[in-house]
Amino acid sequence: MPVSPAVRPHASRLEDRVAVALSGSYNWDEPLEIVGEITDIEIVARGVRVRDRSMLRRRFGRGMWRKMKGIALVRVPSGAVRRVEIHWYEAHGMGRRLLKIKRYLEPTK
Repeated sequence: MPVSPAVRPHASRLEDRVAVALSGSYNWDEPLEIVGEITDIEIVARGVRVRDRSMLRRRFGRGMWRKMKGIALVRVPSGAVRRVEIHWYEAHGMGRRLLKIKRYLEPTK
């Protein structure tokens, strides 16, 4: 009997990682409402070091993909504005794709 990717502890293939990510509660396709500008931008990975490069090429096309991170003010679904660390992918001429909140930097008031 096959084991579902969500319970495999060593999901190594891209499809397994995507299945594990999709089994969680985060929706990558839900747009984030960014209030203001993104600051403290850093490159996390680029080129062949981007693990999800084949998925990005299938969804958005060829390009020199980079995984980035930065700090921004984001309006969360409850309506509150929070300071968060966000991660995203980008390639030249394609803009930011798949923005995701990684962590909240301020405690809830």
